Amino acid sequence: MIIKLTKSFIKNTIPHYKQLLYKKFNHFEIAKNKQKSLLEYEIKSLIEDLHILGLVYYKTSKNNHELEKVHGCFLDALEQDSNYYIVRLYSAHCFHDKKEYSKALTDYLKVDSVNMYYQSSILLKF
Repeated sequence: MIIKLTKSFIKNTIPHYKQLLYKKFNHFEIAKNKQKSLLEYEIKSLIEDLHILGLVYYKTSKNNHELEKVHGCFLDALEQDSNYYIVRLYSAHCFHDKKEYSKALTDYLKVDSVNMYYQSSILLKF
C-alpha cells in the first residue's frame, strides 16, 4: 500500500506520532530488561519516522510558519535522543533558515561532536 505524503496527511499524522512516541517512552521508563530493549527499538523507529516527516516538511516548506512545524518534528525527535546527529543537523538548518545564527552554530557544533564520538566508537570496536 502506497501512502501519498500530502501536507494534510502529514498534518493529521504528526499528533498521532507524538502521542504514540510519548506513550512508548512512558512504558519504557517502567519496563523490565527484555521489554525495555524492545521498547527502545520501537522508540528509535518512531524517532526516525519523525525525522522523515520533518524532512518532507523541510523540502516543501515555503514560509516561517511551516518552518516552525518542520523544526518541531526535529526537536521532538531530539527530546527522545539528543545524540541523533542527523536530526541535530536539520535542527541546525532550521535555526539557520530562521536567522537564529547563534542557535544554529550551537547545533552545528553538537553535530560535529556527536558524529566524531559516534565514528570513533565504531572504530574502537574493530
